[in-house]
Amino acid sequence: MARITQLPESLYDHDFVRLARQEKHACTRERLLGMAHLQKHGSLTRTAEALFVHITTVQNWLNRFRQDGLAGLQEKRRSGRPHKLTHDQLEQLPSLLDDLASKKVGGRVKGEEIRTKIKEQFGINYHLSSLYLLLHRQGWSWITARSQHPKSDDVKQEAFKKTSAI
Repeated sequence: MARITQLPESLYDHDFVRLARQEKHACTRERLLGMAHLQKHGSLTRTAEALFVHITTVQNWLNRFRQDGLAGLQEKRRSGRPHKLTHDQLEQLPSLLDDLASKKVGGRVKGEEIRTKIKEQFGINYHLSSLYLLLHRQGWSWITARSQHPKSDDVKQEAFKKTSAI
């Protein structure tokens, strides 16, 4: 038989189902649904079985709610590997990319060129996939205008268009 747990009164102040529907982060949404199930049934065991999680997980969610309220159920920022580039270097990156693009005669700036420039400038070696991920996080887009051949002549092209028109 499922054991009934003493739940905090503040648990009944929230509409967890509505909050879960609005939540974008899956882990937070699962916690909110767990709290909604606890509101309805009051049993840690039944909640754990309904959500296919361990009872200790539900206890941890409840303890987080008791300590910090709704904020305790939110997903916390997780630590990870620090960036290879420092904050100052990341701020220099746009000017470095603009400099590369302005020196390029025809064609596009390629990832390998950016990678080489970062290695020269900062002494940091990136794998191409990591470099592309970094550029994406910085808001850089790979959508570019059609490149222009270095030997193209706009005047000759316009003259050709005028003479070739029917």
